[in-house]
Formats: sequence, structure tokens, C-alpha cells
Amino acid sequence: MAAFNANEFASQLGQGVSVWQAKRMMWNTFNFGSANTIDSTQFSLEVGQYETLLGKSIGELAGESRSQHKSQGFGVSRQRGESREFFTTIKGEAPKTSLMDGVNTTWSRLEGGKEIDAMLNEVIAKYDINNPAASVRGLRKVVARLQALPTSVWKQVKMDELQTVILHCAGIYTEATVSQPGIIPFDTTTVSLSIISRSDIPVTMKKVMIGDEAFVYNSDLRNNSLFRKDAKMVFNNGVMETQPYWLREPMETGSFNVKDQRMIGRAENTPLTASFYIMIDSIEMQVSQPIQYRYVDPVKAEQYQPAYITSQFALFSSPGIILFKNGQKDSATLQINVSGLKKAEAASALVSITSAGGFYNQNFQKGRVIWNGGDVYTMQTKIPNYLIGKKQQTDALDFSFKPGGSFGDAEFFNAKRSIEYDHIPTQTWHYRDEVKVLNLDLKTDGKRIGYLPGAGDKVMASLVQMGYEVTELKAEDLKYNKLKGFDAVITGVRAYNVHDYLANAYDDLMMYVKNGGNLVVQYNTNNFISQLKGRIAPYSFSLGRTRITDENSKVNMLLPNHPVFNYPNKISMSDFDGWVQERSIYHAEGLDATQWQLPLGLTDPGESEQIGSLAIAPYGKGNFVYTGLVFFRELPAGVPGAYRLLANILALPRH
Repeated sequence: MAAFNANEFASQLGQGVSVWQAKRMMWNTFNFGSANTIDSTQFSLEVGQYETLLGKSIGELAGESRSQHKSQGFGVSRQRGESREFFTTIKGEAPKTSLMDGVNTTWSRLEGGKEIDAMLNEVIAKYDINNPAASVRGLRKVVARLQALPTSVWKQVKMDELQTVILHCAGIYTEATVSQPGIIPFDTTTVSLSIISRSDIPVTMKKVMIGDEAFVYNSDLRNNSLFRKDAKMVFNNGVMETQPYWLREPMETGSFNVKDQRMIGRAENTPLTASFYIMIDSIEMQVSQPIQYRYVDPVKAEQYQPAYITSQFALFSSPGIILFKNGQKDSATLQINVSGLKKAEAASALVSITSAGGFYNQNFQKGRVIWNGGDVYTMQTKIPNYLIGKKQQTDALDFSFKPGGSFGDAEFFNAKRSIEYDHIPTQTWHYRDEVKVLNLDLKTDGKRIGYLPGAGDKVMASLVQMGYEVTELKAEDLKYNKLKGFDAVITGVRAYNVHDYLANAYDDLMMYVKNGGNLVVQYNTNNFISQLKGRIAPYSFSLGRTRITDENSKVNMLLPNHPVFNYPNKISMSDFDGWVQERSIYHAEGLDATQWQLPLGLTDPGESEQIGSLAIAPYGKGNFVYTGLVFFRELPAGVPGAYRLLANILALPRH
């Protein structure tokens, strides 16, 4: 295999990484009834075993694991009882008894490791579940023997594992916490350090290192007596705002750009760390503990989340897009929000706005501003259509903030966001917020739009930017007498998956279309996770799994004279330039050509043309439209052609 050839990818081996080779490559075959790739000659494994130590079967663990994939709704039932999996060998030596045949996982892979294997077996044989600390002295001998072995990757791995076992046997717990999640560089931060030993094994707390600062204690710990100290320090030694390692560099096409190869594959950054130096029964250990934000929730009780480095101030803007129709001289209101992490005062709050294209800049000063912890101060200004007369139809504005006074010449640029779910650690990142400015050759026909939000998108805000009067619809609004006043009605992404009441609104929606309305349904899914609860369209159709993943893929206007490509905007191939993250998803299928118009053909490289991304059904005096085109991604990204094409869909003619 090429990956095992050190000369094949020599340029990738400059940061301490080395090559390795898999013993074999296997394909886990399957049987889905209509699709069966299993045959009796394949290697098979029983995977339904019951793990007595855990009190669960492998199938139960698998069900729990898959159900943690919350964002995709992958909750499944736990499986119990016998279950076999089948494998065919793609490369390498075929297994005979185990997938791990021929793969050495024993201590013999380390030079001098056989003796350690015997020593560990003796410790295990003498292990007393009621007195785990009795195993520490035997483990101490193993540590001494392991330390004498030649340096290797596996030596370090096993040393770390042994240390963890010793800590558990001795009943040692360490903790480093702060009272708020965000740590501000150059501010004094109190890190609470705790350690407890719950055994009679002699333990000495020697010191704790946080960065380059040492906090020396040299204190002997008593059994079950908590040792706690506060370490006051300033994080100022080259500390930058916390950023996931895969977002530190600009993204390349289709992939993140990670300069440090040693980080690739890690789920998280290397955390802010406090290193405890302790002596356990004459064994010197360094225990690295992430610095965490600890708090007590009235319902969830004690909670821990990663601490992160952040700025005193964060800048956010609204709206995310300012859209001017070509030649429009009006100005737009831009709102700048400056949040303060803790109590602070800006003596002369100055905001600077800069155009990425160099077409515009503005400074405005608000004088003295005071923040208490967590306050947000809002400022507004007017942005003219500065792109009039320019060849460029898109631009971006970004911002900076100078508080002045005691902050001196300090300038702040970044916004901050967090992803928070119960089942994963909070993820925090910083970014330079920006506002996209568009000066488009955009025409609209019709004024009043009803929008029924789905699973979450920003299409409604984009419609407002296009100049429509948009009303957010709720269940009680889906009556013909209320709908008939709208020029078009749009349902948000996956609306039929998340709103059961849409099944009962079918008759009113069809009456709206039949009497001259345009009903535009954005993509939905229909599978065992997200099922449709009722009918959607006036004519039969089904939802497939087809998607066009290449955002630069070929586009074919199958019905070039159709109004969707000609009114009120003349759509050309250039309107499909600059699309982001796919063209379309979950196409319509099973369409009767006498009832449906399919004006658009899309093709992923190497695949056949697909025609279900835009399906239009004239019905009565109006139109029903199903579209898998990813407007919910293109509009917030400021893709000009997406605005023009959506305007045409909303303007489809009455019959």
C-alpha cells in the first residue's frame, strides 16, 4: 500500500509523524433484503455477545452509540441476542479466526516486554476488588521496568495507561476549575486546584504547573481529606483566542487546512491544562488535567465544560446580508452589537467599518459606554449602495472596535459562537463577522409572501432583503381565507417532517393553489427517520435520496423557454456560478410528465443527469413547486443567481 511507503509521501512526514501499514482491508457486507452482498464463503463474526462486566450486550451498546448522533436523528432501539456480521477481504491476508489475526497486541511487540506481561498477570491475579490500593505496589514495579525499556511510541502509550490504573487504584481525583468559561488574556484568573487521595497509600502533592508558572505545595495528603488551593495567574504568554484547530487556517476547497499533522484526527483541541506533579508510593507522576468551567445547574446538578480563551469584547452584526437592487440609491440600516464579557468601560467607543473590496469605509464614535458582565451595546448606522457604478456586484463589510481609555490602542475584531448540547462538550470558536453587500440585477413580481418555517433556515430573512412583505405563518394561518391574500406561500426546509399539522392543511393549501396561488415547498425527506405525515402535492410524487453534491456541477436548462428561466429575470448559466455546498438534495421522483414540468437537469461528475431538483405542477389557476435546490444555503451565502432564480419561482404566472 502506498501509505506504508515512506518515500511516497515524504513531504508529509516533517512533524514527527511516521508511516504504518494495515494488516488487511475488509468490507463489512450487508443484507437489506432487496440488496444482499453476503455469501456463505465470507468470514463472519458473532457480534451479539453479552459483556458481563458492563451488564450489556454489544447490540445494546451499539444502539446507545448510534442514538448519540443527535443532529441526524439516528435514534434506534437496542438489539439483544445472537447477531453475525460478514466480511470479505479487499486487500491483505484473509483472516481465519479473527479480524485481528496476525496483529500483535501483546507486550512482546516491545523489546523487553515479555517480563512486564508476566508482572501484570501477577497483579491481576492478586487484585482485590474491595482493596484496589493493594495493587499499587505491584504496579510500581511494572512502572520501574517499563521506564527501563528503550524509547518508543508504545512505551509512552503504556506508561500513560499504567498511570491511569494507578490513580484509580489509589482513589486519586484531581481537578482544575475556573468560575466562568471565558478566560481573558492579561487578566488575573483564579484557577481552583483540588486533589484527594482515598486510600492509605502515601501520596504527596508536590506542585502544579499551569503554562510556565509553578505553584509549589509539597503537602502530604491524608486519606479522604480534600486538598484545595487557589492559583492566581495571568494567561499572557502567546495565548490566542480559542479556535478549533481545523478552523485556524482558511478552508481549502472541500476540506479543512490543518498545518499541524499531529492534530489531525483529534476530536478537540489540546485543552488548557494544569499539570499536577505528585508522588504515589515513591512513584513520581505528572497528571495533566484540563482546566474546566465548573458550575451547578439546578436540574442537571454539577456540570463541567471546557474553559476557553476569549476577548473582553465580541462584535456581531445584523443583518448578515444587505441587498440592493441594481441602481437603487437607498441606504440600509446596519446594526453593530458589541458584547462585553465582564464589567468594563469604553471611554470613546469607536467602530470602524471596512469594505473587503476597498470600495467603502466608515468610522463612527459613540463616546462613553459602560458594560456590566454579559451586556450587549447596540449601535446603528446607515450603509449606502456604494456598489452603484461598480463592475463588482458583491462585496463584504467587516468591523473593528476600539474602546479607548484604559484599553489604550487595543482593537477588537472577532465574534464568538458556541455549540451547546448535553451529550457533547461545548464547542466555542471565534471568527471575523461580516456583512455581505449585494447590488443585483434583481426584479420581483408580487409583494406579499407567507413563510412557514421548517427545521431552521434563513430564507425568510433573505426574502425581506429582496423587498417582499413576509408574514411568518403558524398552524392557525393555514386556512384558505387567510392564505388567499398572499402572492406566494413557501414552506421552510423539512417543514412537512417537523410539523404534523401540515397533514391537516392539505385541502386548504390545494384550494389556495387552485385559485391562483403559488405554493413553493422546499426539500423534505421520507425515510425511517423523518417520514411525511400526509400528502404534499396535487399530483402523486415521491421523495428520493438523490442529491447533486458538486456545487460546480453541470447545469442543463431542459425547458429554456419556461417562465422560471425568463420572468421577471432572464436566467443564464452564470446564475449557477459561485454556489456553495451542493446544488440540490432529496429530489422528487415518480412524476407523471403530463402533470409535472421539469425544467432543470443537474449532473454530478461521472453520474447520469437528474431532473427532480425543480418540479412545477400547474394546478387550477396556480402552481405547486417542489424544489430540492439548496436555497437555504445559497441565499445566506449571498449567491446572486439564487436570489434571481427564487424570484422567478415566486413569480410563476397564474393560468
